[in-house]
Amino acid sequence: FYKMIKTTSEDAGGLTISSEGYFNRYVHPDDREKLRIESELRYSDPSVANDREIEHRLICSDGEVRTVLARYHIVRDDKGMVVGAFGINMDITEKKNTELKLIERETHSQSLLRFSTLLERAENYDDVLNAAYKEVNNILGYNNLWVYLIDDSKEHCLVLVAKGSVSKMILSFDQIATLT
Repeated sequence: FYKMIKTTSEDAGGLTISSEGYFNRYVHPDDREKLRIESELRYSDPSVANDREIEHRLICSDGEVRTVLARYHIVRDDKGMVVGAFGINMDITEKKNTELKLIERETHSQSLLRFSTLLERAENYDDVLNAAYKEVNNILGYNNLWVYLIDDSKEHCLVLVAKGSVSKMILSFDQIATLT
């Protein structure tokens, strides 16, 4: 565990740590409440399954954030009271990063599909540019889209389309912009 969070047991204060110390020192602030709820559930409800798992993020000693999957087994006495637990934290950071990249790739693929459908339906140049603007805004969050032709001197451009708040600030009346 200590190697995963880039420290040693000596630097962390020993081989054992309280739940509160673990939460406050290592658990990402956005995941603390989720872990507190899980902890309270396992102690307050004897019907909770003994084999549990929960995913959360840890903050390493150097500030890096890692994602772990904690799998553990709750040990109960004859009355159903928790008397202990044992388990393992598995570093799944690379798996989570791969999942996020796949989700991003799927989002972009869906955008391209929407864009190509809009292009097939386009009846004029404005329809094409509006479709491009919509998807650029949707995927990248950009609020400005320009389509322009640069003159031979590469000092000026003729703006064919300018959408967004910045457009009016830099264009002249005849749709000419100066490149800087």
